Amino acid sequence: MDGKWIAVDNGIVYVLEGSPDPKIKLPPAFSPGTLTGSLRDNTPKGAGTGRRIAAYDPATGKSLWTHEEDSDIAVGYLGISNGKLFFFSERPHAGCLDAKTGKLAWSNDKDVVLPNRIWNNWTEPIQTEPGNPSGLCRMLCAPEAVYISRSDQVALSAADGRLLWSSKRDNEGRRSGADYMLGIGNSLYTHTGVLDKLTGKPVTDSKGPQNAGVGGCNQHTASPAGLFSNLGEVFYDFANQRVSMGGPLVKTPCNLGMLVANGLMTSLPSGCTCDNQIKGFVAFSSAQDVAINPATRLERGTGDLEKVAPLPAGPKDWPVYRGNPQCSGSSPVSIPAKAASVWNYQPSHPFVNETCPATLTLDTEHKPTAAVCAGGSVFYAGTDGLVRCLDGRTGKQKWSFAADGPVFACPTFWQDRLYVGSADGFAYSLEAATGRLLWRFRGAPSPRRILVYGYLQSSWPVNTGVLVQDDAAYFAAGMLDGMGTYVYALKAKTGESIWQNDTSGHAYSKNFRRGVTPGGNMLIANGQLWLRSWYGLTTSYNLKTGQLDMEGDLAKGGRTVEMLRPYKAGLSGRDMGLVDNRLLVYGGFPVYGVDQNQHWDSDSVVNSRRGFRFDFAEIDAAGKALYAAKRQEKAGQKTGFADFRDLRELTYPVQGRSEGTGREKKAPEFPMRRWSLNRETNAVALAANAVVVAGGIRKDIGRRAGYLEIVPFAKWEVAALDRNDGKILWQLDLPSEPLTGGLSLDNDGNIIVMLRDGGVVCVGAKK
Repeated sequence: MDGKWIAVDNGIVYVLEGSPDPKIKLPPAFSPGTLTGSLRDNTPKGAGTGRRIAAYDPATGKSLWTHEEDSDIAVGYLGISNGKLFFFSERPHAGCLDAKTGKLAWSNDKDVVLPNRIWNNWTEPIQTEPGNPSGLCRMLCAPEAVYISRSDQVALSAADGRLLWSSKRDNEGRRSGADYMLGIGNSLYTHTGVLDKLTGKPVTDSKGPQNAGVGGCNQHTASPAGLFSNLGEVFYDFANQRVSMGGPLVKTPCNLGMLVANGLMTSLPSGCTCDNQIKGFVAFSSAQDVAINPATRLERGTGDLEKVAPLPAGPKDWPVYRGNPQCSGSSPVSIPAKAASVWNYQPSHPFVNETCPATLTLDTEHKPTAAVCAGGSVFYAGTDGLVRCLDGRTGKQKWSFAADGPVFACPTFWQDRLYVGSADGFAYSLEAATGRLLWRFRGAPSPRRILVYGYLQSSWPVNTGVLVQDDAAYFAAGMLDGMGTYVYALKAKTGESIWQNDTSGHAYSKNFRRGVTPGGNMLIANGQLWLRSWYGLTTSYNLKTGQLDMEGDLAKGGRTVEMLRPYKAGLSGRDMGLVDNRLLVYGGFPVYGVDQNQHWDSDSVVNSRRGFRFDFAEIDAAGKALYAAKRQEKAGQKTGFADFRDLRELTYPVQGRSEGTGREKKAPEFPMRRWSLNRETNAVALAANAVVVAGGIRKDIGRRAGYLEIVPFAKWEVAALDRNDGKILWQLDLPSEPLTGGLSLDNDGNIIVMLRDGGVVCVGAKK
């Protein structure tokens, strides 16, 4: 017999025992974002159930009593309260055992006939998800009653098992129907509202939410402070009897909910591809006011700020992320017609980055940033906190600088200076020739630190990097909108403040603490500073004043609690770029999340389930959005950056409703696909005479990969493609996996390939 459920009460161990579960048949490898669903879909019927309840003395290990049922009991249908053990079996039959003796105190067979519809019209047995083997089944035990839910709900007297009341669902067991049942005081909070525990009647004088189950896979938990959804949202505050704050933008596994204990609210890792910005184990404490002292923000380094060692940039250098302030990923330089490796740099301590399909070790990994090329040098940084400068001709390291925290964003070169944003909450200005610190400015409102993926960082990291234009340096500090977001413009040479916007975090809703969350890089277009934000939104600020655009269509999408789907749907990545100064492209991987073993792939089911997608949105001359974003999701349609088709269809379904843009009469001229690359590419750069791609070639397994199956790579390579038809001009093997987005072109036409292990490869003309 195997143990299926275990509990400890008054020093006695109680166990549900049953036959060993059948082995779960799974594909050989998975995409991390779909593991939960794969387990659910492949779990055999009857797993996680048993028929024997037993009590044991933990001191001696001896059995005190056993009770056998003639039908299965799922683990979600057991509970202990006031010396009584309650259960519900699939006969159907509800019963109560004396916890000391195991004797049956009462039984009820007639009042507990519950439907098998536990997720819309799904009529399979109750097992649906590992980790919650009873699927969407719930039992809640209280001194006065026991409550059983599976779509419908019944309340039985804890004393004698008689029916107290019942409640039925009208929509055939919508998923939230059994997700939400909490007993608080004299009330029972359910999907239908707040009910009296003993009568089941609505609490008419309650100011609480009357439709608490907000759908989807929401599982609610509670603390003395209020109700929490599985997104961590306190949607009902007991003290104020109202919705009082928005969520911290994390997500627990479906049907689990937040864990509230020891003064903390904790979220467990979720494999879901929902748009939460942070993935992993996440803990929150009570919010505290932040004391801001502007006088302590700017710190000067040694030496003169004006007299900086010269490092002249070339006219065709690649000084910022993706080449220019518009992040177009293009350069006017021409690359060699034939190429060879010029040099290969490896750091003294390679980053820990296991390539596909090795075991994920995200908590100890370090990740490099993309590189910039300027003044004959190559600059890059990484989450190890080091900023490195390499000689562009030899690949030898010239200097390194240690920030006080991880660096997620690519450095920026401007007028002999290098600018870096760090997760320590600071923006740095360095002398590019030597690495000397010129100044650093704390964007974080206070020096508070937290532990993130195994290393300390600020609660308000500068993960946007620093973008410089017209003597002004722009960056943003923040991690979650509920904690506040701070956007700055500083004098690029001295670090002195030009303007700051410290209200963006709650700009869309102060009550819900909704607003802008810095989620990635920035760009400049049409007098606006565009910031990659969470929710799949892209927001903009006036370059001169710092005022947040609250009127553009993209901004309007953020001002509601239920975000518009065109700006969500897996598009919470960190990347953003501008094409023809009018087409905004956004998507990619999030800053805090799984980004390994995932690649651009225009012809494989492997990538289509991983949320690595890009969208287009057209902006007008004032930098405002003209049309809602449109993502293709038709059955069987390919996905990938190089495979967008005609995007002139402008309406987009929003939660079952047709949501138009108001400008459907004249469709924008979105770019049409010239050709599609049928291979996986981690990075792309556009030169004057070719398209450069870096990626991998998978091993030939003699068949097409199955659903969720990941085939190992045979090799990694960089290649040049003809701009007109995509034909390969030349290709060169790489020593390891290239970094996503890790291609740069220098002033001489050399190709700088950033590798995931922190290595750098320079590819130039073949002699």
